[in-house]
Amino acid sequence: MNTQQINFKWVVKHVPIYLQIVFLVLSAISAFEGVLNAVLFGQLTNINFSNIDHVYKFIGLAFGAYLIVYIAMLLFYLVQNRIVMLLNIALKQEYFYSKFANSDMKQARGADVINSISGTAKEIEQKYFFGITDIVQFVFNVVASAIVVVETNLILGIIYLLLSALTLIPSYIGKKRMNEKTEKWNKSNSQLIQAMKDIFEGRLEILNFGVRHLFFKRFDRILVNEEDKYRKMNNCQFQVQFIAWLISLVTLLLPIFTMSLS
Repeated sequence: MNTQQINFKWVVKHVPIYLQIVFLVLSAISAFEGVLNAVLFGQLTNINFSNIDHVYKFIGLAFGAYLIVYIAMLLFYLVQNRIVMLLNIALKQEYFYSKFANSDMKQARGADVINSISGTAKEIEQKYFFGITDIVQFVFNVVASAIVVVETNLILGIIYLLLSALTLIPSYIGKKRMNEKTEKWNKSNSQLIQAMKDIFEGRLEILNFGVRHLFFKRFDRILVNEEDKYRKMNNCQFQVQFIAWLISLVTLLLPIFTMSLS
């Protein structure tokens, strides 16, 4: 399989329509975080801090709006990981099958092919698969940010920036869980590499005895398991980030609540 075949059409072909629609919808909703920041700070001067009910209503609406956006952001990254997993499986399957079917390939080149599959797939994932999702998200962010004119309160902005340091807490707490997910993926990835190596080393015997489908079935199972572990590892990272977003929301609204009590 040539790298020229990996294009936008190929990506769309291997991603279910419903995932494409969900991805676009979540991308549009999550892009409104910057707009909410602008609206929130722009409305601060209109708050009647002597009216506690007015303040609570404002905080409640702000919390609800941010919660919706943050949930959309979390789901966006989870769906993105699912899409990348499907693309990685399709990419490695086509690459592996095409290399195996190459009658001119010598058995001694098996290790080179394995390294090529792993290295090329990872490079395409980072530079192309995630590149496409980043571009889509960037476009929605630009559109959303153009909706309002940003007006900020300097003092509350400084307080927010200082309190936002609390977002480091989830990263510290989630470090152990992230390490566990990473270790599981490393083991699964090693199993995948070993499975490919075994198949290439026994390539002639597999072809002679006509049992290619059995070894390919095992390879597919290990590949899906490896990509699923990789997806879960990335999901863990974004779940920790979701907690950080919630803490950011609290630290954003806390100065307003404190001002209302003074």
